[in-house]
Amino acid sequence: MVRLSTFLTVVLSAVSAVAIRLPAPSGPHTVGTHIYTFTDTSRAESHNTTQRRKILAQYFYPTSRTYSSSASTYRYAPPAALRALETNYGLPSGLLSPISTNSHYEPHLAHSRKLQAALIFSPGFGNSRVIYTSLLEDLASHGYLVVSLDHPYDSLLTEFPDGTSIATAVPSPETDAVIHHYLDIRTADILYVASRLPRSQRIGVFGHSLGGAAAARAIAANPQRFSGGLNMDGRLFQTPAVNLQTPFLLLGRQLANRTGDDKIASWSAFREVQACFANEISLKKFQHGTFTDFPAIVELLSIPKSADIEALLGTVDGMRSQVILRKLLAAFWGFTLGGKNPGAVAAERKDLPEVVFEGDVDTKRCGGKSGY
Repeated sequence: MVRLSTFLTVVLSAVSAVAIRLPAPSGPHTVGTHIYTFTDTSRAESHNTTQRRKILAQYFYPTSRTYSSSASTYRYAPPAALRALETNYGLPSGLLSPISTNSHYEPHLAHSRKLQAALIFSPGFGNSRVIYTSLLEDLASHGYLVVSLDHPYDSLLTEFPDGTSIATAVPSPETDAVIHHYLDIRTADILYVASRLPRSQRIGVFGHSLGGAAAARAIAANPQRFSGGLNMDGRLFQTPAVNLQTPFLLLGRQLANRTGDDKIASWSAFREVQACFANEISLKKFQHGTFTDFPAIVELLSIPKSADIEALLGTVDGMRSQVILRKLLAAFWGFTLGGKNPGAVAAERKDLPEVVFEGDVDTKRCGGKSGY
């Protein structure tokens, strides 16, 4: 199981904190954000059976409010979550504190419920939703409601609006049994959140690493509720080899040798049984950590690339990685949730030489479901 673990203390120990803002969203809409806690009363917490299951969600959405250019934007993460991120990745204390997002915090969600298309996002195993903020607020700037989840006891640290927090309880070693346990919980979390969104909303689901596997499993469990799915560089643990009857994109780092790789084997088995759009795309110069905010943050802080950083974040430029991911996700969700041409994903190749389609390019549509 590939995880983002201890960052590069030696390389970054001399880096001082400076005020930066995440890359500006590429869409036409101003982005609002809101933190919300779901409580699934039908499930007990696996680590505390006296409590009902709680799920933290951060909403990103195109806001109807007008903000001046001088208006402050929302912080990158609340205090305890920031400290946990810096400790986990070996970052100097306070390095992430001056980072701001491009989203404006709003006290209610009334406007977001009127949007026709929603995306549910699940982060990598043991990771925080926070480190994917740039990609998620970009999607919101294109008109989507994005619901980004922290899975308590799995995510690095889940800090709730009332100030209480739950640290990760993932044991070591991370055996397949451990991973399957948390995958079951993530899948149930996604299904519950989807059940709480308006029935009129078309829903896509995606994630990084184990979050991508959870996205596929959620669709398999309730294919009529989801209009599409996407997996960013995650092995499809326990994903049934069944036709999901919905478009699904597999987006991963390019491997020098695909033979014998567990992730590629799971992807190949998955693709063989899909009757709908099911492309697999490899990205040159990417690594597992390239799908997070860190490549852009490293570049914004003018941190020199070392072999250790490249092993984690890839050799692609930080801002370039954001452009690539934003274009591919916008094209895929535009097709899946917006009714656009499925060939739009393949069309991005002309401007993105880093993109490699593995096998034949798939431009099939699926019929009989809302959103097509």
